[in-house]
Amino acid sequence: NETRPRVGEPAFLEDWPKLPAAVAVGDTTFNVEFYLDEEFGVPGAVIIRNLHKSEFYLKTVTLQNVPGKGKVHFACYSWVYPADKYKYDRVFFANQ
Repeated sequence: NETRPRVGEPAFLEDWPKLPAAVAVGDTTFNVEFYLDEEFGVPGAVIIRNLHKSEFYLKTVTLQNVPGKGKVHFACYSWVYPADKYKYDRVFFANQ
């Protein structure tokens, strides 16, 4: 069904466990790599699941090198709590 949203494969933040328990106040940038098939289309949303023991504030997500689009930006500005504290994943939509 072409009207149903497509969900890609999960990608994981590899360096999170290497961080000290208390990260300094301020912005921190992380890179996550994942494969996006050209037939997938332009992502309209990202699903975020926090598998860490502490919450974090997610300011933005920017996908680069998206086929047919270039950059796709998601303005999140929201706390993301550990997955064991709630029954749903966080979904953030792209700014067009």
